[in-house]
Amino acid sequence: MLSTKFGATLEAGRMTRTTALAVGLVAVLVAACASAATPVPTKAPTAAPTAGASAAATPKPTNAPPELKTVTVPQFAVSPLMLPTWIAIDEGLFAKQGITVEIPNVPSSQMLAGYLSGTFSFGAIGGYNPPNILAAGRKVQVYGNNYAYHLYDFFVQPETNALSELVGKTVAITGLGGAPHAASLTLLKSVGVDTTKVTFLRTGGLNEILAALTSKQVQGGAFGPPQSVQALKAGLKRIARMGPMRLPYPTVIIGGDPDWVAKNPNTAKAYLRGFIEGVAVLIADKATANKVLAKRMNLDATNAELMDASYAYAADNVTRPRDMNKVTAANMTSVAETYIGEGKFDINNAKMTTDIIGELEKEGFFDELDAKYKITNP
Repeated sequence: MLSTKFGATLEAGRMTRTTALAVGLVAVLVAACASAATPVPTKAPTAAPTAGASAAATPKPTNAPPELKTVTVPQFAVSPLMLPTWIAIDEGLFAKQGITVEIPNVPSSQMLAGYLSGTFSFGAIGGYNPPNILAAGRKVQVYGNNYAYHLYDFFVQPETNALSELVGKTVAITGLGGAPHAASLTLLKSVGVDTTKVTFLRTGGLNEILAALTSKQVQGGAFGPPQSVQALKAGLKRIARMGPMRLPYPTVIIGGDPDWVAKNPNTAKAYLRGFIEGVAVLIADKATANKVLAKRMNLDATNAELMDASYAYAADNVTRPRDMNKVTAANMTSVAETYIGEGKFDINNAKMTTDIIGELEKEGFFDELDAKYKITNP
């Protein structure tokens, strides 16, 4: 059994189910450093200083390396949920903070290896990653919640009338332990389906889940816009909308290695300032968000139905800036309740011990955002 304790409020629990998942978390930095200038020679003193004075005048040496300035955060999906990051890159919000953020496409099977090797260490990633990292015996902490619920729509073949009919059938997912897998497990369990009697087919991506459904290779699958709009046009049946159900799940979090954060505190804050301003633009500036959305997902900007659904999917569900550090017990417990993982680990080890977003609030960052973007919490 998995132990599922978050802060002082979570109760211990254990879970013993296994999968072959290697989905990992992410975000490191490849960096730039500055060299110190050569000090200008000074005139020799006329009298020898005392040992105490000499020691006081000598600068204390430091072995601390300069902070990294390039943050690498692999894309967890080509989805509208990536919009805060895409906006922050395309609109120069990270650059304004003096950092570069790179978002390579990394297969889910390689993400855990990337985290363990130090290639990725901090950033916005899928909330299903901490269990994998903890199971591998490494440190990880959750610093914020970007999307705090299951958001996918669940589609089935037209002849399917109930989720219970999926027993003995196949459901498409991107990969074991990924967001579509977790969403499917949560939804099926909520109606009493024994998920051990459902086959989960790994397809690799959201478009591939849609393709598997339209070709009738599978009988169910979970995704959001734009695929959900295309699925309806293809005659597939939307049997559930998980967004309005508000089932707690950290779909997208801010997480990473606390040791990296301790060594790069200013870079971590710079990343968060750029990222959270990207959230603000997403909420307050639909035109800019849609421009970035159409470019990044290669969507037809003149297709109002597709664009509106994709924009709303991101903007209506995103956690408001001032609430992003509110990682609830129920939200974290849901990871352990839905995740099928290798080994034993304690989700309490992912609890937030440094409230970086809270520090930004004390520094007046959110007051600046409110003044600029007129954001109010719903």
